[in-house]
Amino acid sequence: MKALPALDELQQLWALTDECLAKALTARRRAEKYAHHYRANAEELRRQAARSRFPEIRDRLLRVAESNEHLCSLMERTAQSARNVTEVKADPVRRRPAEDPVAQARRHVAEGERRIERQEALITRLSLDNKHAALTAHAREILATLKYTHSLARDHLMLELKK
Repeated sequence: MKALPALDELQQLWALTDECLAKALTARRRAEKYAHHYRANAEELRRQAARSRFPEIRDRLLRVAESNEHLCSLMERTAQSARNVTEVKADPVRRRPAEDPVAQARRHVAEGERRIERQEALITRLSLDNKHAALTAHAREILATLKYTHSLARDHLMLELKK
């Protein structure tokens, strides 16, 4: 596989990030909508239970109301998770402490080494079974890209250390 220039890779990653952000925003809106819906259902069921003259029906309505409250809390947690994702994208500096260029370059080199190790382990596992030959070939192409990116990170670290 021919390695993409770094700028093209970054543009692809940025487009993918934007796509993920859009999906997170959609998930957040849906989760907030469903949370409101389940909470309203629970309140209505409790009102109906309070008016019911039959203890069995009152108990059933209260159990269903409790289930709706549980669903509401699940949706609220989902909305909060999506909110956290969208806030990180909107304000990435707030979440990360300041990092000097040398420390950042060292971190990138270390992360690259870990990714290469994981990819090599994956290729080893895939190579054990011939039915995954196409997937193994694709994994090797990804490994080549990772190694190329890692070499760029090492070069960048050397430049930073010379400053």
